[in-house]
Amino acid sequence: MSATEAAADRPHAGTMSRVKNRRKAAPLAKAGMILFALGVVAIFADMILFAAGSRDLPLWLNLGAMLAPVGLGLGLLGVVLEARKGSRRTPA
Repeated sequence: MSATEAAADRPHAGTMSRVKNRRKAAPLAKAGMILFALGVVAIFADMILFAAGSRDLPLWLNLGAMLAPVGLGLGLLGVVLEARKGSRRTPA
């Protein structure tokens, strides 16, 4: 029996060890992802309303579109801080 056939008998054999050792995302990165997603939704809503002919869009919608770059920056900051914290734990 080859290694490929043995792996076919156990479809999830190699994935369990990877799932156990997987780190969770930093809370700051999660918050950044949520803000970025909300900002992208606001950008699309802004673009659709503008294309439909609305010219005087509400201020809250324009401010909501600013969540995308804020969320991107917050997410990147969270990832960088988490990577720096992880690199201090593991010896070189």
